[in-house]
Amino acid sequence: MNRKGTSNLFEEVASIDNLRRASERAMENADHETVSMRDFKEHKEERLQELHDLLISGNYQTGKYYKFTVYEPKERVICALPFYPDRIVHHACMQVLLPIWEKKFTSDAYNCLKGKGTHAFVKAIRGALDKDPDGTMYVLQIDIRHFYESISHRHLKRIIRWTIKDKRLQKFLFEIIASCKEGVPIGNYLSQFFALLFLTQFDHYVKEVIRAKYYFRYCDDMIFMAATKEELWRIFGLVQKYLQDLELTIKPNYRVFPARTGIDVVGYVFFPTHTKWRKRTKLRFEKKCLIARSQGKTGKAFKKAIGAYLGLMKYCNSYKLRRKWLGREFDLCCNMKRFSDIAEGKDKIESYEGHSVSITELLDQSVEIHSFRHIKIHGKEKVVVQICRDGEMCYFFTGSAVVADKLDRYADQLPFEATICEEVNKNNNKYYTFK
Repeated sequence: MNRKGTSNLFEEVASIDNLRRASERAMENADHETVSMRDFKEHKEERLQELHDLLISGNYQTGKYYKFTVYEPKERVICALPFYPDRIVHHACMQVLLPIWEKKFTSDAYNCLKGKGTHAFVKAIRGALDKDPDGTMYVLQIDIRHFYESISHRHLKRIIRWTIKDKRLQKFLFEIIASCKEGVPIGNYLSQFFALLFLTQFDHYVKEVIRAKYYFRYCDDMIFMAATKEELWRIFGLVQKYLQDLELTIKPNYRVFPARTGIDVVGYVFFPTHTKWRKRTKLRFEKKCLIARSQGKTGKAFKKAIGAYLGLMKYCNSYKLRRKWLGREFDLCCNMKRFSDIAEGKDKIESYEGHSVSITELLDQSVEIHSFRHIKIHGKEKVVVQICRDGEMCYFFTGSAVVADKLDRYADQLPFEATICEEVNKNNNKYYTFK
C-alpha cells in the first residue's frame, strides 16, 4: 500500500507499540546511560503511556538542547536532547517515515541508512574506478559550507510536504525543525535524515536531468567522475545553480582534477589502482597502537583497543601497514588463520586443487578467483590463490601487496571473476593486480 497519502501516520508514530520499539532502539544507540534513561527504565510502561498522551493531546514540546564541542575528526558543536522523551520521539518518527523516505532516496546517496554507510560509499567509488578507468579519469569534488547549519527551514518543509500528506505529522515535524533557530542541529537523530532528505530532489536532478554517470554523495561531500574536464565543468555550473536555489553555498575549495592525483574523501585517498588511508587517519591509528602497546595490551585486549580502525583497514591497501603495526596480533586482529597451520603435506599446498601456474601466464586473462591464503616462503610473505581458468582449477603464488590487499578487502565476495594484469606505479616499478 502507498502510505504517502494515508492520514493516520501521526497516530502510528504515537502508538504505544511504536514508542516501545523506539525506546529500545534509542537505548541500543545510546553511548552511555543517562539519568533520564535510568528513570525511563525504572518506570517504562508509565513513561510510555505518558508520552503517548502527550503526543495525542498535542502537548509535546522539544526539550532543551545540551551543547558540547568535539574536536575529532574536526571541531563541531554537538546538540544533544534528553533520552526521554525527545530521543524516543525521534526514533518513533523515523520508524514510520523511513520506509516512505527510502523510496525517494537514490542509490547514489550515502550516510545514515542501513547498508549505505561509509563502507558502501568507499566500495562504490572503488568499484567505479576499477570498472571504468577511462570514464573516471577526472574528478569534480564539492563540499557544502556549513551544511547542517545552512539547511533552509522553508525548503525542508517543502520537501517534507512532497514526501508525506499527513497534515498532523507535517505540523509535528515542523515544530521539531523550529526548535533550532537556523538549520538542523548536529547530534539530533532526526537531523541526519533531514540532511539526507534535503538533497534528495537534487540527487534526482543530477541523475535524471544532468545525467551524471558517476555521482556519489556522502552527506554534503559530493564526488563526480567523467572522462573529460569539460564535462565536469558543465556539471559544476548546473549543480552550483541548483544549490544556490536551495540557499546553499559551495566551499571555495571545489576543484576538477585528474583521478591519478588521489580523491581525498571520508578518511581515504582513492587512486585509479589502489586506495590509501588519509594521512591523519593513519597517524591516529599508529598513535592508538603505541598507546595500547605502552599499556601492555596484547591479544584480545590489544584488538579491542584498536577495534575501531580494523574495520576501516579492510577497505584500503593496508597490508604492509597492518603487518608493521599489528605485529604478533596480525592474525588475531584480521581474523586470519595461517595457511601453514591448516594445510597438510610437505609443500603445504595439498588442499588446493589442480596444478601450480605462474602469474605471468595469467596476465590479461579473465579467471575465477575462488579462495586464497597468506603463507610464508623462505621468510617472505606470499599469497596462494585458487583460481579456475578455462574450466580448469589451478593456483598461483604472488608476493604482490596490492593483490593481497584486494583479496583481503573483497574476501566476503568470493568467488568472483577478475582479470590479472600488470601495472606501473609513479616510480616506474611494475606490480601485479587484478580488476
